[in-house]
Amino acid sequence: MITVATKLGVVIAEEIGIVFGDMYAGWIHGTVHFVAVYGLFVVGGQLRRILLAVSPLDEGSQDADTHIALFRNV
Repeated sequence: MITVATKLGVVIAEEIGIVFGDMYAGWIHGTVHFVAVYGLFVVGGQLRRILLAVSPLDEGSQDADTHIALFRNV
């Protein structure tokens, strides 16, 4: 799986280039809080959005520090 992620990361990095944005989305299903991280960039004048990561937050705190720790692992 690491090999796949590495190869895909190279493809994404080439397509995104050096100018890009990021977007975070969160939702709750039952008692579990999920967070998604998207990369946003423009290719040929078209806005592209790709899902970079999605993960449940651990039970317990859902404060800013917990979100920052999650983003650092993406």
